[in-house]
Amino acid sequence: MAERENYLDEDVGSNLGIRLKDDIDMNELRQGKGVEFTIDEESFAPEESSTCFEHSEMYRNSELYNAADSDSDDADETSDLTPFQRMRKKMVNVTEDGGVMKRVLKPGMGPTISEFVTQKQEMEQEKPEEERRTFDFDDIQVAYHYSGKQEMDSEPFDVTYLRDSRPQKAHLNDEFFLGFRIAVGSMKNKEVADFIISPEYAFGTMGCPPRIKPDATLQYRIEMVNYWATTEIDAYIKMSRESKKLVPVCKLVKLCSKLREEANKLYNSADFKGAAHSYGKAIRILDNANLQNDEDEAMQQRALVKLYLNRCQCAIKLAKWDQAITYSNKVLEIEPKNHKALYRKATAKMKFGDYDVARQIALLARTEYPNDQSIGKLLSDIDRQKSEDKRRERLMCSKMFQVTGENKNEKSSSAPEHLDLIRKFQESTLEELKLNSASYTGRELDSLAEAASQLNLTVQKNKEVCSISCTIPYSV
Repeated sequence: MAERENYLDEDVGSNLGIRLKDDIDMNELRQGKGVEFTIDEESFAPEESSTCFEHSEMYRNSELYNAADSDSDDADETSDLTPFQRMRKKMVNVTEDGGVMKRVLKPGMGPTISEFVTQKQEMEQEKPEEERRTFDFDDIQVAYHYSGKQEMDSEPFDVTYLRDSRPQKAHLNDEFFLGFRIAVGSMKNKEVADFIISPEYAFGTMGCPPRIKPDATLQYRIEMVNYWATTEIDAYIKMSRESKKLVPVCKLVKLCSKLREEANKLYNSADFKGAAHSYGKAIRILDNANLQNDEDEAMQQRALVKLYLNRCQCAIKLAKWDQAITYSNKVLEIEPKNHKALYRKATAKMKFGDYDVARQIALLARTEYPNDQSIGKLLSDIDRQKSEDKRRERLMCSKMFQVTGENKNEKSSSAPEHLDLIRKFQESTLEELKLNSASYTGRELDSLAEAASQLNLTVQKNKEVCSISCTIPYSV
């Protein structure tokens, strides 16, 4: 605690606390009694986003994030020192040589990132050797804000808040220069701190033109919004192609099994798009696995069957019938009699209106699982949907022959026109068409019957009801 008090800025930290709804009774605390309190949730209410940078926001950020040398209380005693030298007097070393120095402005929570990495490495060592994961700073992702300034400059050379109010996100790897990486590694979650970074830990004698001069000492104020460990899947995806080839198939199957479990949770929460994305990621990983023998291939195929089926089900929920057929076919290539794949493919075919094929697939599924009630229901749905479509088509065709004029004694249409209408009927999937005197005059019925005869269709006239039916031979 004594060390922390040497570089803790209480004035800054006190302005960044969490509000409580009610006051805490300090007397009860002194007496050793427990105290319940409730956090004021309004203090966490998100601010409305804006496409422009507000002046009030700029003022707040300039006070919190701009490189500051506001230690005017002892300015007279250290007037012969530069601003950065005055700041160093209130800092502690992060590196032994003082190349990176730090002063905490707002204390954080939990372990530092370096301590967190060490803890994860120790946990990995406790696992069986075949399940261990190499864990390092590269496996940490951070969300942060910062401002950077050179000594004697009136303005910072970079302020992340001016670019985007949302935190920057990155992997804690070589994309940071050495000093920044060391500085961030020393931080805790929610911490805000100042750092002085010497040129040998920054950009050296070359600098980074045009913004950073050669041999520049830099001051950063960093806010660690959050940090977390990347998943094993993310770590695998980051690997080079050659490194991926060295990962055993059994380990990939376990990784994809975890990813499938996460996707299952998304599916159960009705996030079908998110689930489809996660299933697809696992499928791509296993599709590109480096198979060494038949055992590897069998292990891969078993895992892929589960993923293909789940991805197919997501496609059905999203009404992506072509995708459902694609993934069900992938399952059937591995397991030709898989009843789930047959059921889902039949469902997709029915939605496409391919009823005969859908029925054949459903019947095949029922032969494998005769007691599955869902397959029987699917067969009923196929028949009902097919009948409904035929009814609609019959109704449409009947309307095509209706008289448009109100007076039935109008001059009838010419035979060629009726011949054209009968041809349309012949091209449809209807097996029979009945025409009656309620819609046609006798002359029109005669003309239609003649047109049907010319096309070699069976014509029957019932004089009592004055109807005509044309039957087309049905071909299987």
